[in-house]
Amino acid sequence: MEILKDILLAILILSASALCIALIFYLKKITNSVHEIKDEIGRLGDKMEPLIESVQTLSSSLTRTNDDIQEQLSKTGWIIDQVKMRLESLFGFEEKVRDSFESPVEKLLANLTALKGGVLSFFKALFFKNKGDHQ
Repeated sequence: MEILKDILLAILILSASALCIALIFYLKKITNSVHEIKDEIGRLGDKMEPLIESVQTLSSSLTRTNDDIQEQLSKTGWIIDQVKMRLESLFGFEEKVRDSFESPVEKLLANLTALKGGVLSFFKALFFKNKGDHQ
């Protein structure tokens, strides 16, 4: 039995040694894989840096463009307000001119109408008087 124990112990020691060698082999593979991942992440980081700079440049450009647009909108709003004020002033002036002409013109037309009626009445009276004197 002792020999069987020694044989089994030898098999157990050989198996443990084989497992240790396999473990060392697989640990080497895992270490190499981790190094490859690290290198890939480093290269990815190197590629990301220009992308980040490009995004920052784009952001700055968009901010400037937005500021320019806001400025142009502000100027446009001011121009529209100025045009509106001038149009309101023009319409107010037009109304004042119309009122200043309408009132005297209406009075003149009323006077001319009255004068016409008076002249017609005068000539009718004169004409009928002259006809009456001839009969």
